[in-house]
Amino acid sequence: PIGSTTKPFVYLVAVTQPDRWNLASMLDDSPISMRQPDGSMWTPQNDDKQSHGQLPMVDALAHSWNLASIRLGLAVGLPRIQSFLESFGLTDVNPSPSLLIGAIDLAPLQVAHLYQYIAADGHALPLVAVSGVLDGNGRTIKRYEVQGGNGEYQPAVRLTTWAMQQVALYGTAHSIGDSGLAWLHAAGKTGTSNDMRDSWFAGFTGDRLAVFWMGRDDNKPTTLFGATGGLRAWRDLFAKLPTRPLSARPGAGLEMAWINPADGKRTEQQCQGAQQVPV
Repeated sequence: PIGSTTKPFVYLVAVTQPDRWNLASMLDDSPISMRQPDGSMWTPQNDDKQSHGQLPMVDALAHSWNLASIRLGLAVGLPRIQSFLESFGLTDVNPSPSLLIGAIDLAPLQVAHLYQYIAADGHALPLVAVSGVLDGNGRTIKRYEVQGGNGEYQPAVRLTTWAMQQVALYGTAHSIGDSGLAWLHAAGKTGTSNDMRDSWFAGFTGDRLAVFWMGRDDNKPTTLFGATGGLRAWRDLFAKLPTRPLSARPGAGLEMAWINPADGKRTEQQCQGAQQVPV
């Protein structure tokens, strides 16, 4: 199970409807309880066992609050999120509310395929293990090049990328922003499955994407969160990997706006607590 690594796609599907959702939209992080098909009650919680009231969408993703993400996904519609994930060739995507917080089993390669779509500005490209074949003298015999078409949902992808950069700045992956890697302006997301069995981190810079999974082959708990397992490995890799930074500015077609995080409405820069988000 990929845990909260699935959340950016819930938020991405939401902001494809800019008339309804934006990164300043207020989400409700209050407790929720839902009856399951077998009659039992599903009562998810945040990792800190607290609820956080009303908060802007970007903060809900940055801090990976489960309750706000579930309410957002239910409002967006589970069938829409299921269809989006299945468009990448995924099968057996169960459109239950638990999907919204990562109740879906994927291999790291599949997660890389999903995140590549965001990292490539909305271009979904097939992943290839072999880029070319050379002869004994180094001459190219065959090259396997993937040509991307026009990007899809690019404004929504760019909003999601910027929100994921906040994950690495002040959210669950803030150890990137607090480290010598802050200059990369990386975008990413942590993920932890139930009982801390799986530790995930997926993140990208201007030209490199890496996905880490940590788990045990006997499926016992690792005792690692995404931030204390997969993220640490990602940081170790990118401390040595030649790469270039991701732009800290929002992509084309977006502009920065000052908002009041208490209600999600526009405000002035000099107002107390004012926060900037792209729109």
